[in-house]
Amino acid sequence: MLLVAGIVAVAAPGWTAARLNVFVNCENPVSSPVFFRVKSLKLIGDRGRTVTVPVTHPRVANGGPFGQVFLTSAVVPEGRYGTVTLAVGEWGREARSPRGAEVPELKLPVVLELKRGESRCLFLIWNVRRSLSGGAFHPVFRAQPQTRPLRAETLYVACDTRNTLFAVRTDTNRVVASLATKERPGEMVVPDRRDRLFVLCGGSRSLLSVELSTFQVIDSLLLPLVIRPGHLALGRDDVLAVTDPANDQIVLVAADTGRLLRSRRLGHRLSEVVYWQRGEQFFVASTGEQKVYQLNKDLSTARAYDTGSAPRGMWLQRTWLFVADSGSGTVSVFNLTTGRLVGRVRSGRGPVSLVGTQRRLYIANRQDGTLGILWPGQMSISKRIRVGGAPAKMAVCRVRRWLYVADRKNSGVVVVDTTSLHKEGTIALGAPPSGVAVSR
Repeated sequence: MLLVAGIVAVAAPGWTAARLNVFVNCENPVSSPVFFRVKSLKLIGDRGRTVTVPVTHPRVANGGPFGQVFLTSAVVPEGRYGTVTLAVGEWGREARSPRGAEVPELKLPVVLELKRGESRCLFLIWNVRRSLSGGAFHPVFRAQPQTRPLRAETLYVACDTRNTLFAVRTDTNRVVASLATKERPGEMVVPDRRDRLFVLCGGSRSLLSVELSTFQVIDSLLLPLVIRPGHLALGRDDVLAVTDPANDQIVLVAADTGRLLRSRRLGHRLSEVVYWQRGEQFFVASTGEQKVYQLNKDLSTARAYDTGSAPRGMWLQRTWLFVADSGSGTVSVFNLTTGRLVGRVRSGRGPVSLVGTQRRLYIANRQDGTLGILWPGQMSISKRIRVGGAPAKMAVCRVRRWLYVADRKNSGVVVVDTTSLHKEGTIALGAPPSGVAVSR
């Protein structure tokens, strides 16, 4: 299945434009590897207007873990397009040398309308088995534009360098849709039992409200008192906490209206913020002061915890606070009842993010490309998973038992099976992911 996805409008000299992200998806696979190289990709629009789409990753092979390959991301003019043309160059099977037989240019009918400022997907579906009938290579494709994602458990991935939000089906781990956002989308939250996704856009100092059933932005709210907001947490009654490392500000706003509820200047170089439901309090990490602040609902300080040199991600379980210290390569464990440090667990180089379940704590070690697994109650890492790249933000899909790990270095999302604790593969996006969230 060849998939063309992800349009985000970008101004260009002389015409209005959108961004087109192209993927290749396989259907009807065969057991042996097959590959081919894309020579050219074009869109043919009204009155015969032809747009050449530059291809940055031309080699396509079947046999991947999820049957999806990223092909390219390009700026194209807005308009209506009725045909996709695909020229295929060399191809081969297994380890054989590429074959040089020319394949006629394919013309695939499609109904694709690209509007200025929006993000769209187009799928070119590659039938692998039919393409190999008779021992030769006669590529078989069909084109299919983006449809509305199903309102089911879905992974959402923000890419800040392309101002794009991707929707990924958790049953197939394939990109199915994309959406344009404001400048520099990052952290996201999904309230329980609500048809909403809130996206923090640091470059535009805004909060986007996305309706999940339609996969459309229904509101964009300018955040007060912030310069470059970086981190987001959801509290009770849809109260959002936003921290701004640029001016050491934490603000509480109403998610639906953006109305300022509380604000406070706190610490130095604020980073992550999390909400503790049991105590109805927010915890904020300050890398400049090497502390984590425990804040009441009115943002008054309930307690301050002395951490390592660079506190980042946090996780709360019952009466325990876990803090990743990227400077020392450890995770600090505090007793929330007494406020005392219980101990430090050596995790790996550069731990930056934590996410947990009732059974396990997952630690993303960005500098050595690993995940550390910690069972609550233990004071040593029980297992390390090498995922490669630079693991950062994480999200858990409890129904499918996946752990999704944003890998900015390799421009994708690593998928880990939480039952076997093995890496299953990577969802390629062609752009560094800046935030991940799973809807239920």
